[in-house]
Amino acid sequence: MAGVVQDGAIEIVLGHMSLRWYISCFVACSMVQLARPRATTRATLAGILGGLAGTLVMNYAQRLWTKAVDGEAPPSAGGKHDARDWQERDEGQNANELAAQAIATAIAGRRLTYDELTVAAPLAHYSFGAASGALYGGLIGEGDRKCSFRRGATFGAAVWLIADELAMPVLRLSRPTTERSLEKHLQSFFTHIVFGTVAEMVRARTIAAVWRGARPSVQPPLAARATQT
Repeated sequence: MAGVVQDGAIEIVLGHMSLRWYISCFVACSMVQLARPRATTRATLAGILGGLAGTLVMNYAQRLWTKAVDGEAPPSAGGKHDARDWQERDEGQNANELAAQAIATAIAGRRLTYDELTVAAPLAHYSFGAASGALYGGLIGEGDRKCSFRRGATFGAAVWLIADELAMPVLRLSRPTTERSLEKHLQSFFTHIVFGTVAEMVRARTIAAVWRGARPSVQPPLAARATQT
């Protein structure tokens, strides 16, 4: 009985920690927005679109890697759309599923069913991708509308290091990354680079398109128009 109570308490604590992790991302985005409200509204939205697009492409990239190495994909509720193949292959569990279960336990007081988890796990993954993209887009702002693959790759590497290598073990959503094989580290790193570069490409193109649409039409002076007529 004591063990059950202890496990339940740990799960609730993990739920609050996971919830705080996601909330902190949105708080950080809000702080950027408050600091530069007029400059970052469109940039933050462009970052969100970039984060969502990067997350989607990352899902397919990591699944291609898994099939190339193992020949088959590991089972998970969210399929390829929870993008944690390297963890499932190594640990038989998925951080997005664990986070979704922990948050549900902390908020609703119960664990999710498998059908609910098929939606909740990808939702957790895409929410984090969108929040990361929002922070990224807000920090860059609207001034730089050119796509920089180096900047996108740096962004992806930063998310990999902070989130996957450091935060997940601290939140007990994965085992210590020191226990992970080099090949799985490379899979995680490469797919986060894909995430960052795609996010940057979509962010830059969105900002450029918004600026083209927002530019006022330039009309000739009144005297010149009169001469033309």
